[in-house]
Amino acid sequence: MNEKLSFEDFKKMKTGKVALADELILPLLEKINSVEYFCTTSSCAGRIMLLEILSGKKDAKFYMKWHRRVDFDEFWKAVEEYKGKKELWLRCDPLILHLFAKDYASAIEFLGFVKSIGFKRFGLQHDKKHYFMEINGTQGMYLPLKQESEILAGKEYAMFALKKANEKLAKNYSMLEKFQKEFAKKYL
Repeated sequence: MNEKLSFEDFKKMKTGKVALADELILPLLEKINSVEYFCTTSSCAGRIMLLEILSGKKDAKFYMKWHRRVDFDEFWKAVEEYKGKKELWLRCDPLILHLFAKDYASAIEFLGFVKSIGFKRFGLQHDKKHYFMEINGTQGMYLPLKQESEILAGKEYAMFALKKANEKLAKNYSMLEKFQKEFAKKYL
């Protein structure tokens, strides 16, 4: 029989997954995991990437990804060198945090906290054993750049788009910094 893990089992396993390049979110995850009634899972501080769309939104693969500000020359070289036969998209993903709460009251309190510090997208799911929360930033951006071998946007537009993606990433990181400070004040 395949039983679901209890909250205590999650805490023991240290289930959080973080990309090695995504070190900016580690201090927040460590703070959250130090609170006995929270446990993080996969989370990301935000990233910029080039994504190859294979057949639809759910069927895509990373071509390039950066958990930092991206220099235009590096970005443009990657776009020009893409030889795939599918669409290539520029994507800026916002901060995302996945975590479990030990009980309903802790989950509701935490969601009230994230709302109070400025997050607009968050939710709670529950099954018989778990209270799972997802918190999303709003600084996302998605646009096609290349179809097969044809670059859809000129170099000037690509430069503008990357500038906007870098700005959104900077806002993500500011929100992450605020999250860390306010979390420490409230929970530690």
